[in-house]
Amino acid sequence: MDIATGAPEVISRRLAMFNQPGPWTQAAMREAQRMVLEKLLAAHESWWAVVRTAFTAGLVPPVGSALWLRPPSKRATQQAMRAAHQVLHPVSRRVNANVKRLRNKKN
Repeated sequence: MDIATGAPEVISRRLAMFNQPGPWTQAAMREAQRMVLEKLLAAHESWWAVVRTAFTAGLVPPVGSALWLRPPSKRATQQAMRAAHQVLHPVSRRVNANVKRLRNKKN
């Protein structure tokens, strides 16, 4: 499953859980807290993936370099694609785990 199909399902299941009549259950409260924490952790991991990938792939030019004037090479394009994959991996991993967990939860 990918982010494009998994994230809407997670959102739908969470909204259904939060939209129950009456006060929120303990499970809904835990899910809301988990949701916020997961977003912070995924953003943190993605940020460090950006930094790590950019430096190891040589995508961070020296200060004052005219990187934008050079046409991209095939190698640079492949490195950028790998970097994008590594940056989105923490988000994708959490979306997949949430879909699996929320599907198994009885509402």
